[in-house]
Amino acid sequence: MKMTFRMVSAFQIVILFGLLGVHAQTSDLHGLKGVGVNVESIDNEDAQLQGVTKDGLLRAIDSTLILSGVRVFTQEECWASPGSPYLSLHVDVLPVSDVNNARLGYTYDIQLQLKENVKLIRSPEKTVEVITWEEPRLGFVGRDGLGHLKDVVMELLGTFVSLYSTSNR
Repeated sequence: MKMTFRMVSAFQIVILFGLLGVHAQTSDLHGLKGVGVNVESIDNEDAQLQGVTKDGLLRAIDSTLILSGVRVFTQEECWASPGSPYLSLHVDVLPVSDVNNARLGYTYDIQLQLKENVKLIRSPEKTVEVITWEEPRLGFVGRDGLGHLKDVVMELLGTFVSLYSTSNR
C-alpha cells in the first residue's frame, strides 16, 4: 500500500509541474537571423509506435518555423552564423506501472532549448556553447496518450516563435 501511495504522490507532482508549465529563463532574441534545428533521438519504442519520432518532429518543427517567418539554417549556415544558434529538442519518456506491473501511462520531460556559442569575457579566445533560451515541460499521459507529446512540442515551439517574432519586428 505504501508503494501505491508513493506512486500517486509522484503522479501528482509530475502533473502539477506539467500544468504549471515550468518556465525557465528567457532572453532577448533580437538580431537572431535564423536557427538550425536538432531533434535528439527518442529512445522510447512505445512513443515511436504512437507516432512520436525524431524525423516526424523535425519535419513539424521545420515547417512551423518556416511558416512563421523564422529562417531554418542548414548545418553549414548554422555554423557560419554568429553564435551558431540552433534549437535543440529533447524528449524523454518513462513508462509508469502499478505494483502489479500493469502499465498506467508515461511521464515525460520535454525541453526545447536555444543553444548558442558565446565568448568568455575573461578569455575572449574561448568559446563555449550555452543555453540562451529554454522552455521545459513535465507531464503525464495515459497508456495511449503519447501522441499528445507532439502537441506539447508545438506549444513550446509556439512560445519560441512568439518571442522571436516580437524581438525581430
